[in-house]
Amino acid sequence: MSSRVHVVFVHGLFSGADTWSHFQDLLGRDPDSAFVRTHTMQYFTPKVRLRPDRRIPDFADLAAQLATRLKAEDLREAGSIVLVAHSQGGLVVQKFLASATIRGQARDLVRIRQIVLYACPTLGSPFFAKTRRLAFGARHPQERQLRLLDGEVFEAHQLVLRNVVNADAVTDYTCPIPVTAVVGGEDNIVPRIEATGWFPTTETVAADHFSILKPADHSAMEYQILKSALLAAADPERPGPVLGTGADAVEQQAIQFSVEPPAGLGRLRGRDALVSALMAPGRGRVHVLSGMSGIGKTHIASEVAARRKEEGWNVWWVSVPQLAPRMREVAHLLGLPRGEIDEAWRGERSQTDLVWRGLEHHDRPWLLVFDGATDPQQLGRVASDTGRYDGTGWVRDVTSAKGSVIVTARGGHNDVWGPWCRIHRVEPLSEYDGADVLLDIAGPDCGGVEQARQLSRALGGLPLALRAAASRVRSVSTGAVFLSEPGLSDFAGYLAEWRTREQAGNGDPAAESGQEVLGLSIVRESLLLSARGLTTAATRLLHLFACLSDTAVPYRLLARPEMLTETPLFAGVPIEQIRLAIGQLAEAHLIRKHERGADDPDLSEFLSLHPMVHNVFREDDQVQAHRVDYGRAMLDVLAAATENRTADDPDNWAVWAALFPHARDAVLSTVTSPATSGERFLVVSALNLARTTARYLLASGLLEPAGTLLDALIDGCAGYRFAPTDTKILALRHERARLSIELGRYDRAEAELTEVIAGQIAGHGPDHANTWASRHQLAKALLEQQRWIEAEAMLREILPAARRINGWRHRDTVTVWHTWARALLHVEGASQAETMCREILAACDQLWTPSYPETLYAWQTLGRSLLYQQKPDLAEWELRRGLSRVADTASPGALGIRHFLGMAVLQQGLVSEARDELSTLLADEERVLGPQHRLTDKTRRLIAEITDRLRGGG
Repeated sequence: MSSRVHVVFVHGLFSGADTWSHFQDLLGRDPDSAFVRTHTMQYFTPKVRLRPDRRIPDFADLAAQLATRLKAEDLREAGSIVLVAHSQGGLVVQKFLASATIRGQARDLVRIRQIVLYACPTLGSPFFAKTRRLAFGARHPQERQLRLLDGEVFEAHQLVLRNVVNADAVTDYTCPIPVTAVVGGEDNIVPRIEATGWFPTTETVAADHFSILKPADHSAMEYQILKSALLAAADPERPGPVLGTGADAVEQQAIQFSVEPPAGLGRLRGRDALVSALMAPGRGRVHVLSGMSGIGKTHIASEVAARRKEEGWNVWWVSVPQLAPRMREVAHLLGLPRGEIDEAWRGERSQTDLVWRGLEHHDRPWLLVFDGATDPQQLGRVASDTGRYDGTGWVRDVTSAKGSVIVTARGGHNDVWGPWCRIHRVEPLSEYDGADVLLDIAGPDCGGVEQARQLSRALGGLPLALRAAASRVRSVSTGAVFLSEPGLSDFAGYLAEWRTREQAGNGDPAAESGQEVLGLSIVRESLLLSARGLTTAATRLLHLFACLSDTAVPYRLLARPEMLTETPLFAGVPIEQIRLAIGQLAEAHLIRKHERGADDPDLSEFLSLHPMVHNVFREDDQVQAHRVDYGRAMLDVLAAATENRTADDPDNWAVWAALFPHARDAVLSTVTSPATSGERFLVVSALNLARTTARYLLASGLLEPAGTLLDALIDGCAGYRFAPTDTKILALRHERARLSIELGRYDRAEAELTEVIAGQIAGHGPDHANTWASRHQLAKALLEQQRWIEAEAMLREILPAARRINGWRHRDTVTVWHTWARALLHVEGASQAETMCREILAACDQLWTPSYPETLYAWQTLGRSLLYQQKPDLAEWELRRGLSRVADTASPGALGIRHFLGMAVLQQGLVSEARDELSTLLADEERVLGPQHRLTDKTRRLIAEITDRLRGGG
């Protein structure tokens, strides 16, 4: 060997330069290594920071330190360098390479001839992940970046693959260097998948994480791998990287790029129809598999490729990120003249024309797969006027009967790809096909079909997530990877952990490491990568949707561009970007649009997020860093969407039904997230929205969700720094008292309202509208307890105050007037109540629609007043007249009318007819109001009495 080689050893976490002593000793005693000079890079990696004046460097600091080390005097003139790293040191090396290439300093890497990484956690280390965080602290910068698929580390790995490992030539931004990843076959700290990453050259040795650094002698494979790299670096006959400049750097290095299809992806489930369509004969031989990241496009294409190879076809698999060198290999395999290939790759003729000439004249059936396209522009020219791929690039219409093309792409439709392409939208797997994937990988010992189906449903049938989850369950159950979460050893335990972390969400510390613990970090990074290239508006809108509930989003209500531009989140974002954002997200398969038949145009279109998309982007760092802005945007758009849509009005209930899950989640996340619960202006907005939401739930009969929401906010108010006597909390307690009245808990309502009124008098004064409103509810609670005289006296005082504050024909005044009529029914007689109810109904017709709850309640009172006067036939006529005006006879108010209608029929002696009416009513009451509601119970008891009467009569 005539070339001297300098080895630079880089140690790992919590260790030092002496970890390389075995290698250095063997090199010093090896006569074949006289040309080698050894060096080390020592850096600061303590377990804890003891001195407040000294910080622990992160990987960016260490990468910069490595760059400086290579410029030191003992290495300044070194012409051939081999970098050798262990564990965390390999991440430092990758960060160094990535930083140099993205800064345009890749030419400085030319003297690095080989890189060997021993047990490097390229995709993170799951070993004792939770224990490491507890022991060394969540803020330890080096430990934090060892977590599974840390975003910064993952990005560095991708850059190294693109700009170093798979680079074609030396430019300002690329430099080809061979990298060998060495795996310890007994290493439980950095298992094989995490150690190999996506490096094409890997070696496995019989060692664990530490013995891999202690080769016994010169024959040990650990040493032989390093020696081979040193010999290659010193070989003067081995060509170095080709120097190039920009677009002229087209010559290939000596590394050959394989175009063989991937193998070993496992059994393909649930795609039989799609595979058949891809293999069907006839025209339309260019197929585009379009779908979100992780949906299984590559797996589908590889299945077709495998079947075509079995049939004797020539199959070429081209990874789009390495398009040019792999297509050069295709040109070579087509038998095209070497001189023409060289001319094309030097830019002297068209590469695409040359290859397609060879394809169209190829004498055997062939399949060409382009895997991993983000958009058509990667494969050829897109016309600026139409935005459509023009078909002159690498993908063209196949005229030969022998050929076929498959493209896997994250986005695509005919308007982009062209009419000669067949677009196949790849959907998530069904629950049962997803269950099969889980069972295929994890095995039957990890749970039954039903448990697997439930987990498949929770993960949204996303193949990448299913495979990752199954691998994690299998690893834990077999002890292949040690975790401190043994509950993940079967599907049921995994699902429970998933739901716990999903419900935490929105900045809750319990969700911080959820993706890592569940083994879903690769899904997270895949989805985050798929969102790169989005406009600012699309990115922020996607994050905003992810902050909402995981139910369908009525985006015409919640994504109005004019409204969004008024929020700090979208300040400065061009409104045209916002208008185009929905389409961009749909094209990238990050959202799914749905059309629904609805009279209201605002409810005609909805969008949904895949569960994994929702989970990943809700917990994204961008959201967590700007929680206040996202919280404010959520509340602002919800407030705007519900403005002028009175919660008590049935005509607005369709809108409220669509918005309720989002309003509930926005409110609860605001008051529970540490980042927003201390922002008083946000919490006040949340509580205002909570009250109107509760009013909708109460008016529409959704009592259980109303109680859940109100209890959570009232009982937990101290957590967001509000006292039970704060006016905003008193408003919620007022609504909870209304709920108690609806549930027949009158004594509880009375007690709560007594406290609320005292607080309102202290906060607002005795003559404030809120004080009178709570006194009105207190009167209703007394009325339901048959304390007629107390209630009537209170209402006689409240009504003049309501008329003074609001006027005679105000809705609040009419509501109090009606309650007074109910009291008079028992105090001064049914005749006076009947007269008053007819006046009230006339006022209701001026204020509300016939289906408005208060109107329906007034019809009920009119019917009762007639029944009390022993006028059942007139009562039946009036109640049926009121019911005929109602669009939905199963609304809470209409159910009340139907209850008294049954009593009117019964009072006329039509016992069987009354039982039939009431039996139909009971089924609707149990469905709408619930089996425990007071009105449901009254109807049930009345039916029992009628049944006993009929039996006695028989």
